Amino acid sequence: MCESFNNWIVDIRAHPIISMLEGIRTKVYVRIQQNRTKSNTWGTRICPNILKKMNKCSAIWNGKDCFEVKEFDKRYKVDIGKRTCSCRYWQLAGIPCAHAITSLFLSSKAPEDYIADCYSVDHYNSIYDHCMLPMEGIHQWPLDQRKPKPPAYVKMPGRPKKERRREVGELKKAKKLSKVGMKVTCSKCHKTGHNSRTCNKYWRELCHIRSQGPEGLKVVVKEVQVIYLPRET
Repeated sequence: MCESFNNWIVDIRAHPIISMLEGIRTKVYVRIQQNRTKSNTWGTRICPNILKKMNKCSAIWNGKDCFEVKEFDKRYKVDIGKRTCSCRYWQLAGIPCAHAITSLFLSSKAPEDYIADCYSVDHYNSIYDHCMLPMEGIHQWPLDQRKPKPPAYVKMPGRPKKERRREVGELKKAKKLSKVGMKVTCSKCHKTGHNSRTCNKYWRELCHIRSQGPEGLKVVVKEVQVIYLPRET
């Protein structure tokens, strides 16, 4: 029902609030008038759209008010006196199902008499009995000097969020600055494109220092400092 209503007002629901409400009021105004005059041409007790839903099957009578109705490879039990069918459509919708209609035709009874009164033309006319009154234009409306106030602030439970809610597919906020596109300068050879860890000249110097260490001592290289320690036994 909500989707049908949204589709009915699709051309005015994007308007400002007052223009949208005026558009909805006008559409309802016209709809009530059209539905009131539509029923003047109906000659039956039940609305025509309800009569179109009535179909028939094959049935067997038990001699009273009960029937056994066969539809393809299925069978259903119908009780005309209680207005019930084992398919439960008659009880739920208030309209005789195909099994009930078949039973009613076999018993020479009019199916229209067994439809719920809410589908009658009299009930239809009572729905649209009230008409909307015409209104003056917006320029003739009375003015109110009061100004609308914002709603009161309601503190929600829990810790308040500091960041806004991101859209679907939106990237998260980066915590570190990206180094893409930055030029790296080596602190050893002072050239760009690499750092001191990957500098070939730096490692060649360390290898040279390691090979020049005193005999019988272990060489430990810590960054740019060379420390000589006794060899472990």
